Amino acid sequence: MNELAILNDKLDALLRMYVSQKKEITKLKEQLENAQQHHVQLKQQLQEAEQNMLAMNLNKHLLNQEEKEKMRGQLDQVMREIDKILVSLHD
Repeated sequence: MNELAILNDKLDALLRMYVSQKKEITKLKEQLENAQQHHVQLKQQLQEAEQNMLAMNLNKHLLNQEEKEKMRGQLDQVMREIDKILVSLHD
């Protein structure tokens, strides 16, 4: 009987460990799922930030192009004025 009681105690201890480990596994799975969801959210935020950065760079480039075209127009106008003055001086 004594050996049977010892085996029963060991079995009870193993069952408690099993239940404890099962709870731990469930908890870890929940943490993993939360971490994966957080990872997906961060990845989406990163993609949005990259898109915003590209849009800002594109806008900056377009503004620079617009400024260049405006300056080119102003330079062309000044050159025409200079040409008119030179033509009038030669007449």
